[in-house]
Amino acid sequence: MSMKKRRSFTPEFRREAVRLVLEKKRPAAQVARELGVWESCLFRWVEIAKRDSAAAGTAGAGVELTSDERAELTRLRRENRTLQHERDFLKKANGLFRARDDVKFAVIAQEKAHHPVGVMCRMLGVTRGGFYAWMQRGEGKRARADREMSVHARASFNASKKRYGAPRIAADLRARGVRTSKKRVARIMQEQALTARRRRQGARTTNSNHAFPVAPNSVARQFRPAAMNDTWASDVTYVPTREGWLYFAVVLDLFSRRVVGFATSRHNDAELTCRALKHAQARRNGARVRVHHSDRGSTYAATIYQKELTAGGMSCSMSRRGDCYDNAVVESFFATLKAEVEEINGQHDFAIADNAIKEYIDGFYNSVRLHSTLAYLSPIQFEHQNAAMAA
Repeated sequence: MSMKKRRSFTPEFRREAVRLVLEKKRPAAQVARELGVWESCLFRWVEIAKRDSAAAGTAGAGVELTSDERAELTRLRRENRTLQHERDFLKKANGLFRARDDVKFAVIAQEKAHHPVGVMCRMLGVTRGGFYAWMQRGEGKRARADREMSVHARASFNASKKRYGAPRIAADLRARGVRTSKKRVARIMQEQALTARRRRQGARTTNSNHAFPVAPNSVARQFRPAAMNDTWASDVTYVPTREGWLYFAVVLDLFSRRVVGFATSRHNDAELTCRALKHAQARRNGARVRVHHSDRGSTYAATIYQKELTAGGMSCSMSRRGDCYDNAVVESFFATLKAEVEEINGQHDFAIADNAIKEYIDGFYNSVRLHSTLAYLSPIQFEHQNAAMAA
């Protein structure tokens, strides 16, 4: 036996039926017959309309709302709350969409006091029944360990300002006493969609077409000197700003990869490279350096710069023409800098980019950033460790 389909009436139909009774003073029974509705149904609409009218009267100058309009307002408010929950939970769940179900369930369990379970399950593509079944079984040992490890990995990732990939995060966690492996961290980062900033190709700034004398390449790609201040390497790069190019000269100690001196300018000239060299000499307290290596560009071959090297007792070494690999350590540093400092993407002015570079070098690169070449120590840690061993 088929059930008779229940009729539904639009708000406009209901208001017209009520108007015929209240305003036109027509009998409700007659109106009900003419419109083909139950008399009891029409009486209910009339009573609701009277209550709405009375409520509007007590509200003074307030906007009159019918029951249908109040119901619609309630629905919209409920929908708005759902959207707010979805938005807030999405910020926390970013990266979980490819995770295993047990990882998703663990996050839902953590957040169920703040967001509806149904909303979270729908967003993560799991069922409420599956979640509650998981709750009854209890969190597995592996899922609990992965959840704890993901907290450690995300903390390290965020502390590096999204600069570290799996190898450095694994090394950072091991240094903090957390047992893990690069493979496990890589898996968790993939599940959490934690992706380190990628290096972008830099442009060359070397002008080798000049009349200054050039020095031979005495370093010959031997980038692992035996002592601090044995060999320094220098180069210049540029980064875009909203006000034009910012030129950046740097001096690295090849022993520890530490940035010992740097300078910035709106112009790529010998004055810039000289300031970077003097900055390095001041920070190293006038230490005697055996070799200074650079490219053969005019900013390093210039007489004024060569006089500074001679005064500092440094032997000059220069890369071969057009071979960036002869100064690979500094080139690698520039690539890292441009990948990890987001303020030098051309969207900021000169002062902001300049300050971001300085903060990166002194606040992160030298003191915090782990280097695979240094057994995952920072340059300063590496220098301190070697000083302690030599003492």
